[in-house]
Amino acid sequence: MRITGGMAKGHKLSGPKSAGVRPTADIVKEALFNILAPYIDETVFLDLFAGTGSVGLEAMSRGAREVYFVDNKRQCVQLIKSNVSLLRMSDKAKIILADAIAAVDLLSRKQVRFDIIFMDPPYEMGYISKVLKAIVSADILNRSGILVVQRSKREALGLADVGWSTYKERAYGDTILDFIRREDN
Repeated sequence: MRITGGMAKGHKLSGPKSAGVRPTADIVKEALFNILAPYIDETVFLDLFAGTGSVGLEAMSRGAREVYFVDNKRQCVQLIKSNVSLLRMSDKAKIILADAIAAVDLLSRKQVRFDIIFMDPPYEMGYISKVLKAIVSADILNRSGILVVQRSKREALGLADVGWSTYKERAYGDTILDFIRREDN
């Protein structure tokens, strides 16, 4: 696991010590950021279900102004802190130990808004629809913002429930990346 682009390109990251964490594969991460490249500079980025933090760290390396990392496991939060420190990017990172829906609510109450939200929940556990509804309800994605959902090809996205639409979808083996925009922009 490494940073694939930007100022920290090539840096290796600390990986998970448990089987319960599934880091985004470097090939998927590189494809994700090739698509996001025109939009990433100076953004406020949210990495939900952050795990190792590799996606948020990639965003920082490629020019995001500020990155919020959210995970509900202490082990993951410690790993994110370690990786942020390793890359000397602590000034750009906000790390939250919380359930994704609770974190979305907290960020909404603090009036934090995002240019890009990336969510990679555990596959096939039913989180996508619940978290999408929370994001829409909390109104934390800027009008011109982008929401990216990483999911298994066996799991439905469920956008009909929230009224937003996918403008791009990419498949990488079992992994699907859905790029979503608000309907009201």
